[in-house]
Amino acid sequence: MDQTETPEKIDISELSQVDTKDSEAAREDDKIIARRLLWKIDLRILPILTLLYIFAAMDRSDLGNAQVAGMQKDLGATSKEWTLVASLFYVGYIVAQPIGTLYLRRINPPVIFSFACCLWGVLTILMLTTKNYGQATAIRVLIGLSEGLLQAAPLYLSLWYKGSELGTRGAIFFSVSSLAGACNGLIAYGLESNFSNKPPFAPWQWLFLIEGIMSTGFAFIVLLLLPPVPENVRFGFTADEKRLAIARSVEAYNTVDAKIDKGQIIAIFKQPLIYIFMAAYSGTIVSLGSMSNFMPSIVQGMGYSSVNAQLMTVPVYAVAFVSTIFFGHLSDRLQIRGPLVVCLTAFAVVGYLIVLIVRTSDITRYIGLCLIALGIYPCVPIILTWSNVNIIGFTRRATAISTINMVAQVFAIVANLLFTEPPYYVNGIAFVLAFMFLSMSSSLIGIFYLRSQNKKKRAAQNTPEASVNRDKSFEEIGNAHPDFFFTL
Repeated sequence: MDQTETPEKIDISELSQVDTKDSEAAREDDKIIARRLLWKIDLRILPILTLLYIFAAMDRSDLGNAQVAGMQKDLGATSKEWTLVASLFYVGYIVAQPIGTLYLRRINPPVIFSFACCLWGVLTILMLTTKNYGQATAIRVLIGLSEGLLQAAPLYLSLWYKGSELGTRGAIFFSVSSLAGACNGLIAYGLESNFSNKPPFAPWQWLFLIEGIMSTGFAFIVLLLLPPVPENVRFGFTADEKRLAIARSVEAYNTVDAKIDKGQIIAIFKQPLIYIFMAAYSGTIVSLGSMSNFMPSIVQGMGYSSVNAQLMTVPVYAVAFVSTIFFGHLSDRLQIRGPLVVCLTAFAVVGYLIVLIVRTSDITRYIGLCLIALGIYPCVPIILTWSNVNIIGFTRRATAISTINMVAQVFAIVANLLFTEPPYYVNGIAFVLAFMFLSMSSSLIGIFYLRSQNKKKRAAQNTPEASVNRDKSFEEIGNAHPDFFFTL
């Protein structure tokens, strides 16, 4: 077969031969191909997903910038009504998540992600036509519905990357959400500075128009260039690269052509682990959602004009970007997740205490915002990676990811509804602070629980039950398999 041909099917039995070929030369060839494959995945999949997420994050968090740019005033919305516009986005976000994750293989990742991108782009453009808070709320719910489909992206990454590689890639992928906040601040600053009197639109309307057009156009790139799952690639990868891509996926405890198993959906809820991750992740998302929606208003309350408040959000997001990349990579280097979450959450707790208590020093409060960004942003990809590497099997992973996200977003709605008293938002910040402690304590519980489970697994390695389970697949029994050990 020609080197550049990509066969329709790969004999799965060949996967066991990837690292045990007869000749030493063949094994060396595989190492070279494997390095080339990883570079290809990094250069082809990661940039597309990263840009996709930055457009989603921009369209999700632009509401805070639009508020400062005059949207709330133009719509005649009260503080409570504006809180509904921000909060009910998560209703659609929650509904769409299980669809995106559970049907990722069946519908095909390029189709799901490009459709979502096009839809939220068009809806963001329509935001500029709103005349009252009711219309804005309805469109925001639909934007949330489309962006919720993108939450299947961590599951998609777990099909292409090994568990030891996910922390760094997840951090790169997610770090752009902080860049999105910085981009929104810069765009809004430029529009307010130069387009404040440029008909036919107000600055906040120009913001939605520009960002919506960018997302809509990028959707077609996603559809054309993003690869499907490894076993279904048709172009861009050689036959050997496809073989090794499937082998890497199997090594990450994925099963080729796995289908949704309803029995496993029920089984995952019998594991304490999903509730530990649920609590840890809920704390981070409660913080993240409220921060992206209300930080421009908090900064404006420090005495900045609406134009300068937009600009002053940029350094905070820059801190979040650097922190996410650094700690995500560190989690891969050290191969630990939980202890980093505990430490990072502690930074965020200090930041929230400063913002909540300090009233006389705006500089100190601004440092508090930077501490929050430093701590909370890297926690999101690290917790998702922690979940992905410890909950194995396609159905279990898909169910866990969607459920963990859905529960977290419900609490995010509640948190946003409490941000009704600018610029200090005492009730909202106090609620978020409580969830920071929940995230920290549940992560500590997770560390000790996983350590005890590993100890039990090692003690039971040679039991008759282990011998029976060793003949079963990882897809069938998940992390109960005797050869699987948990990552702290």
